[in-house]
Amino acid sequence: MFYVQDGTGAVQGTSAYTPDYRRGVVQFAADTSGTTYYLTGRSYDLDAAAADVWRRKASHYASSFDFSTDNHSVTRSQVYAHCLEMASFFEAKSGDAVTTINMYRGDMC
Repeated sequence: MFYVQDGTGAVQGTSAYTPDYRRGVVQFAADTSGTTYYLTGRSYDLDAAAADVWRRKASHYASSFDFSTDNHSVTRSQVYAHCLEMASFFEAKSGDAVTTINMYRGDMC
């Protein structure tokens, strides 16, 4: 998701440009005549979010304990261990925390 602002900070509608969200490209409909535009974009790391969810789930099961009675064994701690394993799995798939890039107009290079 991103949006385009002019030099005064006013958000420009998509009638002035055509966005290609997948490639992260904005194509203006007409010559901008040297007007300054600013592009602000955001993306989300779903793997990092999943790792966070699994850690929160693990905290819910942190007080679980194993017990045995008359030929019956319940190992509740396995749920906690599984949550931590899944958190590690998704954390390994996630990217860097925050990335900032500078973009330049293609017709000015």
